[in-house]
Amino acid sequence: MAKVVGHKTEQLDIFKGGYTPDGWAEVEDQQIEIRNFIQGLSRGKAWLPVATIDVDHLNPTKPIPKRADED
Repeated sequence: MAKVVGHKTEQLDIFKGGYTPDGWAEVEDQQIEIRNFIQGLSRGKAWLPVATIDVDHLNPTKPIPKRADED
């Protein structure tokens, strides 16, 4: 794969563990960020915004009821 993308990697480096795909590091960074966020939530140091919605308005089979002040 390294040859195809033009990256020079020696076979010995791969066997010694000197090579990891960039995607692995990206996934690891994301997992660390998610774990830190969850820890912050559990410790009260981070917050999660929450909103309520009227789910009946999201159902296309139900008509949207008129408000009392509409005619």
